[in-house]
Amino acid sequence: MKKNINKIFILVAIALIVASFIVSLIYIPLFPLDELWNFQNVLKMCNGFKIYNDSNVIVTPLFFYIEFIILKLLGTNIFTFRITNLLIILPFFYFIYKILKNIKVEKCISMLILALIFNNTFLFLISNGPNYNNLALLFFMIGLYYYTSNKNSNFKQGFICFLIFFTKQTTGIFYILAIIIYELYKYKFSTKFFKNQYEKLITFSIPSLIIILILFFSGNLVNCINYTLGGLLDFSNNFNFSAKPYYIFIILLTYILTISILISKKNLMKLNFSKKFFDTLILLIIFTSCASLILYPIFNIAHVLMVIPFFFIILAYIFNNIFKDFFKDISTQNIMYVLSILILFILFLSNINNIILPHKDVETTFISDKTSPFFGCFMFDENIKMINTLDNYISFRNQNGIDVIVCSYKSAYIMIPQKQSHGAYDLIFYGNLGYNGIEKMKQDILSRDNTEFLIINNDDYGSEQFVVEIQDFIQEHLTKCGEILNFDIYTK
Repeated sequence: MKKNINKIFILVAIALIVASFIVSLIYIPLFPLDELWNFQNVLKMCNGFKIYNDSNVIVTPLFFYIEFIILKLLGTNIFTFRITNLLIILPFFYFIYKILKNIKVEKCISMLILALIFNNTFLFLISNGPNYNNLALLFFMIGLYYYTSNKNSNFKQGFICFLIFFTKQTTGIFYILAIIIYELYKYKFSTKFFKNQYEKLITFSIPSLIIILILFFSGNLVNCINYTLGGLLDFSNNFNFSAKPYYIFIILLTYILTISILISKKNLMKLNFSKKFFDTLILLIIFTSCASLILYPIFNIAHVLMVIPFFFIILAYIFNNIFKDFFKDISTQNIMYVLSILILFILFLSNINNIILPHKDVETTFISDKTSPFFGCFMFDENIKMINTLDNYISFRNQNGIDVIVCSYKSAYIMIPQKQSHGAYDLIFYGNLGYNGIEKMKQDILSRDNTEFLIINNDDYGSEQFVVEIQDFIQEHLTKCGEILNFDIYTK
């Protein structure tokens, strides 16, 4: 009976995940957010532009190389791009399940925790589309899986460090930090500790050197360093805090329980809590804490949802060991299996509600033209109108020798069908402009001849990350020569 319920849950869970994904794949409109911006940068590569020289990509390149290959093989459109998200999401949940299995969490708890993680993160994972954050965290989860298994090795960990670092450099640094802290706890400054790090370093260095040589010979290495490292100071100078109390509670509860258990270690060991329990708990809290460093400097709901699965894993492990007799009861397990399926089913209905209903009164159009880069998604009619109007205007101005730069978080909508790139101008956000990027952009604006700058004529900046200072600079130093839609046109 137990095995049958477990199999039924897994089949239902997979069916609901795939069904939710299909609904979101079709019905989520294309918003001017990470999905659009990442898609634009991959398309630039498909159109012959260079990843860092012609785009302000602010992370290491592995995600973009992978997406470039997939889109080149399967089609350069948003539909193909969205499908690749499933290749990230399904393994992400799979390795969470495997970690829970490795640390001996009862299956009924594992299923419930997976349902809760799915409930809290799915819409975020889907709506952001495939992106480097999710891929880096998938690799992070794979690395943690190997540490909780008997299949771990220094060479595997060295390669995982490479995968994470060259997907997103800061997350890679945090993962390496987690490894060092945990192995210092486990081995102290022994010969084994240094031997382990040396073997990891060798495995990390070989593929890293290949990527560096590719960047060097393609002429991208200098700008790669500029964007991936030079812009970090802008991020650190723009700290932002906004997260739901529920997630703050989960994080605080995890740390309070973990610290309380570790402080009470001697007393708990008298109550048959094994040394392995404490070692595993320390492993989990170290990796979770290091993963949580991605919350700085932007502590918002998006970043919290990236790391909340790690906290759920710890809570599952703690409650499994504290109430292990309770969770071994067959009737309790059956109730939890049914509850898990119920949560997933309610979530599926909720996702349909959240994805479809908010836009039912907004005019949208499904893009069915297979030659369009926007093929396979719904787009708001007002954005389609903007694209068509500005596409005609830019094409006309280009024919007359005038370059047109759209300084807006929506510029990707326009530049994608134009197959043009204006580098950092395509997303003028703090942290996206490289070292001293704001001053360099100001100088570049003053040096450009035969160029028109389109700036938004209202306060619709899209994000607090938008560098309003650049827009103000254009208004102060250039001359307004016209208007189109909700844009003012400026030139020298």
